[in-house]
Amino acid sequence: MKAFKQIILFFFGGAIVGVAIGSVVAPKFVEFRTANQGALCNCREIAEDVTSAYIHSQLGGVVIGGLLGFALWVVLRRKGKLA
Repeated sequence: MKAFKQIILFFFGGAIVGVAIGSVVAPKFVEFRTANQGALCNCREIAEDVTSAYIHSQLGGVVIGGLLGFALWVVLRRKGKLA
């Protein structure tokens, strides 16, 4: 039971760190495109695209962070640092 609690702790800890990093890094990589030349503003479509890309970046951060947290738990467990 102790090992299960440690796995959950490392996984969710990594996920939280991953979403935090994703939230900071994603705005630099999310493409913001301007509206079509024929329209003054296609704001709804642009907002949906940018928001969708940002949320996908955060979701990727959660998955990667969780997997890295689990991998860290495995490494520490094998080295004997965790009981």
